[in-house]
Amino acid sequence: MGLGSWRARRASGGVAPDGIWLSHYGYTSTSRGPLERRHHVTVRTGRRGRIVIASIPGSNDSRLRLDLVRADLVLTGTWTEHTATDGHYRGARYHGAIQLVVDPTGRSARGRWVGYDRAGEVDSGPWEFTLLTTDAGPAAVREHARPAAPTEVTRPDEKGPSPGER
Repeated sequence: MGLGSWRARRASGGVAPDGIWLSHYGYTSTSRGPLERRHHVTVRTGRRGRIVIASIPGSNDSRLRLDLVRADLVLTGTWTEHTATDGHYRGARYHGAIQLVVDPTGRSARGRWVGYDRAGEVDSGPWEFTLLTTDAGPAAVREHARPAAPTEVTRPDEKGPSPGER
């Protein structure tokens, strides 16, 4: 079940926010200007409010994972991204912290990431998630194992690097 049921059931410790979501984050690169990244991700909930978000292979050339805990409508945790081994950053691993606030409808979450860049400077930027389907079964995952299309095109020629890549 998706985040849509979360608010109504949170008081009783109800169903977790599982499903397939569009992940979208951005930052300004010192060499490339504004960049955005999109992934189709699965959201799975474990015990004690722990949430794991992982990119679906094929939705982007890098791998993404977030480990979060929830407190009411706030999600707090860490993100890790492994860039493509054959890409510009040659398989670099970037990581940092993230905090999101879930919309009362449960169909989106917005917040900010923080992490380091290639020069060792701390950077931050927006990150949002939009619910695509509450079905996270094998057929739905296969259907979303393709590049995540932008909701609005700002630079269609650029996938952009990870949040920490500048």
